[in-house]
Amino acid sequence: MHYECPHNEFAAIVDVVRLTDEGGVVVGYSVDVTCECAGCHQPFVFHAPVVGLLSGTPTRDVSGQKLSAPGRVATQPDDFGLQLPGYTLRPMSDN
Repeated sequence: MHYECPHNEFAAIVDVVRLTDEGGVVVGYSVDVTCECAGCHQPFVFHAPVVGLLSGTPTRDVSGQKLSAPGRVATQPDDFGLQLPGYTLRPMSDN
């Protein structure tokens, strides 16, 4: 008999990463999320369209298994952390 996991329960890890300048001053935050099925341990894959790390939009890693979302503490200015540099990856063209 073939057992198929129903994926009824999940386990997630949420890390808040403090982004600092050379002096150790916090200049931004990233909330990183990974998740897996608690029954069969298959990873959860995120559909964020951008691979990389950006200060103004959620992104994912190359595998799709880690979601990174920029954020700020509610009492900080609306633009806190949005000036940080970032990067994106795109597929190589066939040309």
